[in-house]
Amino acid sequence: MAIQFSSWLEIIDMGGHGIFVWTTVSVSLLIFVILVLLPISAHSRTLRKVELNREFEARSLQNADAEK
Repeated sequence: MAIQFSSWLEIIDMGGHGIFVWTTVSVSLLIFVILVLLPISAHSRTLRKVELNREFEARSLQNADAEK
């Protein structure tokens, strides 16, 4: 397998098409990162909400028992 470019500048320039290539690569990577991070963030929020609901229910039960 031969290397097609002789310098880093040629890799960045891509024969005059570098702006289009690197913009596309950047946008694709950004979308990929967003698609990975959003579900992780949503999962964390959901777990936190479940934890808060459990704490609230436990406190409600304690208050109900204390009032009896």
